[in-house]
This record gives sequence, C-alpha cells and structure tokens, in this order.
Amino acid sequence: MISRLTIPTLFATVALGLTNLAAAQDAPLFQLTIKRNDDRVQVKTVNSEVLLLVTSPFGISEMTIERKGKQWPELMKLRLHLKGLEKFQVINGKLSLSAQVNHGDESNIGKTDYYCWKDGEKKGKRLTNKSRYWLKIQRVESEVSEAASSANPHDFEIALPKAFLEDNPQSITVKWIDFYR
Repeated sequence: MISRLTIPTLFATVALGLTNLAAAQDAPLFQLTIKRNDDRVQVKTVNSEVLLLVTSPFGISEMTIERKGKQWPELMKLRLHLKGLEKFQVINGKLSLSAQVNHGDESNIGKTDYYCWKDGEKKGKRLTNKSRYWLKIQRVESEVSEAASSANPHDFEIALPKAFLEDNPQSITVKWIDFYR
C-alpha cells in the first residue's frame, strides 16, 4: 500500500495513516509517497538545507518526494538508517543516478570505495568523484534512538548533487536496498 503524506517545513515524523502534518501557518515543503507501512521519514530543515532521515526496517523500499514550493532546497541530503547499501537510486524523470557500497566497505565510506552510475547501474556511464552528478555518500552517527540502533550505530548520508535538481523537477523517486536477501 502506498500512502501520500504532507510534510511541514519544520520537524515531522512520517507515519502512515496520517494525512496532513502541516500546521495551519506552515507551508509544506514536500508531499511524500512511501512504499512500506513501517518506513519512517523525519524532515529537518536548517536555513536552505533539508535533511530527510529515513528508517526502513525491512531495508528494501522506495519513496517519492514531490516539492510543494517553487524550487528545491539549496541542499538536499538523505540519511538512510540501514545495515548496508547494496543499491541506491534516485530518479528525477529525466535522469537516474545509482550507487552501491561494496560489502565490507561500509566503515570506510568517504574515499572512492563506492560506485556511482548515471542512467542505470552498470549499463550507464560510471561516474568519478569529479562528476557534477557524483552522489557523495558517507557514514555518520545514527540519529535513531539507542534501542533501535544498537545493531546499526551508523547511517548512510547521501547529498544529492545540485546538477540533479537544476531542472527543478516536480518530484524525485528514491529507491534503496540494504543487502539483497
């Protein structure tokens, strides 16, 4: 089941079954469509930067982010609370960017120990960290509660490149797989 949710400009935890989280005076930044009932998204904004904190217990899922304003934020980051990152994909309607982190490399993210592709994994052009479409991926301390994160103390943080949003698409789709089962 896919649910549509409206996210306010400040902090909100996305929970399926809720329809409108925006306060009357706040204009929503996004409308989210989340694939799985147990996925959660928390939105944090600071000035022109937006961070979407995604918790996905099953580890394989997707969401669509539809902008409600005229422009995307200056900086968009996704933070995925996952055990690994076998596959990540973000699609804006014209362009698809994919990335994967090799098994065992998760603790050393930040160098070039992961791969990015433009327009389809392994079929498209493999990118270097000099590309304007490079997905910067790093491991960061988890913001998920201690009880929930004891087995997974880190998150994958992905900064969406400005070039990916420069055509100002109405929506983007994000897909992730922690590890193939």
